[in-house]
Amino acid sequence: METINKQIQQIMQDIKNLKVQGASEVAKAGIHCIKIIIKNNPKLSKKELLQTIQKNTKDLIRLRPTEPALQNSLKQLIREFNKTNLEGQKLNKHMIIFCDNYIDNIKDIVIKIAKSGSEIIKDNDIIMTHCHSHTVVAILKEAKKQGKKFNVIVTETRPRLQGKITANELSKVNIPVTYIVDSAAALFMKDTTKVLVGADAISLDGSVTNKIGTYLIALAAKDFNVPVFVACASHKFDSRTILGFDVPIEERDTDEIITKKELNYKTLKIINPAFDTTPKKYIKQIITEKGILTPSNINKLSKLM
Repeated sequence: METINKQIQQIMQDIKNLKVQGASEVAKAGIHCIKIIIKNNPKLSKKELLQTIQKNTKDLIRLRPTEPALQNSLKQLIREFNKTNLEGQKLNKHMIIFCDNYIDNIKDIVIKIAKSGSEIIKDNDIIMTHCHSHTVVAILKEAKKQGKKFNVIVTETRPRLQGKITANELSKVNIPVTYIVDSAAALFMKDTTKVLVGADAISLDGSVTNKIGTYLIALAAKDFNVPVFVACASHKFDSRTILGFDVPIEERDTDEIITKKELNYKTLKIINPAFDTTPKKYIKQIITEKGILTPSNINKLSKLM
């Protein structure tokens, strides 16, 4: 059991430290974590197993409070658990299959979005992207596979430099990449034909929460009349926004920006938000597995959840 606990703790640590990148990947890791718990507790009663799952679910959600994909995935898992009449080993087997199918479904969703999203990519496009999104990378790879010729501008994405992951993955498949510092986005926007980013959360009002800096890029795009496209799965719809709540913005350790040894903390306040929210007026379309939607009709997702 000690080995199992270490395995679970490692997954949680990887989620917290951004070793697991992308909201969908975080959701998959969360489901995998619960699968390990179910698989290794075959003798617990249904009530005891549910309590164990719920405790770990709360711990997982606390790691990344902005991620509705993780929250929605875990909610569906608990919903499935509660509605089944199975007990004992049959219950465990059923829930393990559910976890495997859910993870496979997330993979299928990315493939589906990649195929529809690749339609927006045209020959000679210069596409700017920010941070690292598995879905965005999948779209660009699919467009490349179709023989389309285009270039991608990738921002470094401070402070964790996730843009490096995107640049490396695109370069491996021979997509021409220009890697720039975040503050150069406006300078390069004049040559950009499209902005394509992922999302960590979608709100009922059509606004999109993504890696910090996305809002600034959208503002620059607006000034240069460059359309902004967002690619993400429908499970990133944040149901809390139906009730009027804002998407919570995760604040990370300030050591990611600068260490305490480098500055006098008595006179200086440092804030390290991981995300910002881009209003719908700056977004042209949101590409999901349920269709390509405008921000104004994103409320369709709430009816499909």
